[in-house]
Amino acid sequence: MLLEESAAHPRSAALTFSMLFEEALRQGIRSFKFWMDEPLRAKNEPKTGLASKIALELVAGPIVGPYLVSEKDSKGPADEQRTWNRNKAINEARSDTGKGHPEEEMEYWSENHYIMFASSEYLAGQLWEHDDFQPGKEFLEPGSTSGVLKGIRRKERGRARVLKWLNNRLQFGWMEFNSSGYYREHLWSLLNLADFALDAEVREKATLVIDLLLFDVVRFLHRGAMGAPGGRSQFASRASGWDNRLGDVVEIMLGTRGLFLDGDGQIGSVFATSRYHVPDVLLQIGVFPPSSPFVDRSRVSITFEEAPRHGIGYSMESEQKDSTREGYAAKVRRFSPFVDAVNREIARTHEVYGQTEDDAVFWLATSAFFLKQTVRDQLSLRDKFGLEETGVFKKLPGLIKTVGGLLKASRGAIGAAIGGVIGGAPGAVIGGALGFFEDDIFGADLLEQAADDLSVLLE
Repeated sequence: MLLEESAAHPRSAALTFSMLFEEALRQGIRSFKFWMDEPLRAKNEPKTGLASKIALELVAGPIVGPYLVSEKDSKGPADEQRTWNRNKAINEARSDTGKGHPEEEMEYWSENHYIMFASSEYLAGQLWEHDDFQPGKEFLEPGSTSGVLKGIRRKERGRARVLKWLNNRLQFGWMEFNSSGYYREHLWSLLNLADFALDAEVREKATLVIDLLLFDVVRFLHRGAMGAPGGRSQFASRASGWDNRLGDVVEIMLGTRGLFLDGDGQIGSVFATSRYHVPDVLLQIGVFPPSSPFVDRSRVSITFEEAPRHGIGYSMESEQKDSTREGYAAKVRRFSPFVDAVNREIARTHEVYGQTEDDAVFWLATSAFFLKQTVRDQLSLRDKFGLEETGVFKKLPGLIKTVGGLLKASRGAIGAAIGGVIGGAPGAVIGGALGFFEDDIFGADLLEQAADDLSVLLE
């Protein structure tokens, strides 16, 4: 209605100045799901074990099969029905509106998504500290208190993840380095933090990270266009030099392009109205680039071997990892106390989500999808937060389990995994069925070997 009225009266005040529109936005933001640990799920949980049930009953028969599944499924009928009703409402709404896919969660784990969700949760909680936030309120039963958080809790949760992300950027640089598209998404969030965060640490670190981002931009410009190799650069922002998503920011800073190309002017207006001040040295670099060719040697991100030095973990066990972590533990505590502090704050403010889960997300942001070092933690993340139908979680785990099943068969170990449950020869057959459908039948070494074998084909 508001949009229709605004279109009918083109000279009326912008909707952003309407108190009614403001309240509509407030209601929407308070019912938003800001992170994967929140109880609202799109996945229809009662159907989670459907493939396993079918496989077991085909192989083990209608008596033994349901028994094995029941040993793994502790949810009661009432809980299942409530979950089904909630998820059914969400997925029906998606079907009716044509927005989103059934049972699919939002993708929280790319580098730009992480900071956009975290900064939004932090700033919304800061603005409405005493309000009740409840993800998916419209889809819950009347009077439900599921997932209710006060704004101050939102602020604490968002702040913890914001600081984790800012610390990582200041230490390791960008995973989406020199991205002609995603630098814009980073900059949106960072400018919001630099402008509106009341917490001095958040505000100052966000400003430093903007400096680093713009340092990348100005030193790799060629006549106003970003031309360096980059991570996660899509065709829409690299088809030509004019398509860089930060083009309008470059024009505002340096005036080297001669025109503005972003039709809606979003990032340009955000940058132009921000109180962020571009350091003079960055303006000097951008306006007076080197007159002769040069080689810039820089690195981004970290390796698995280096991760324990910085207090970042992964699921694969190794003596090298343990030795490195123990050897650097005293230095991390002394020189980087913020590492432990922010991990403890994440664990304190979130539900069943702490350092282990956040480190798993860290590796997802580096595109280290289901490698032998990360596969167990990432599969655990999928199962814990209902991500089976979402993004990379939808396809790769099935391939890994297939490879794992073949490896298990080649070792003659199919029956051994399940034989202890029912005993005898039938264990070998049933174990084969479970091996393709259930993660916990795989041993850690077999799962990691399958992930490693598959990575050779995917890289």
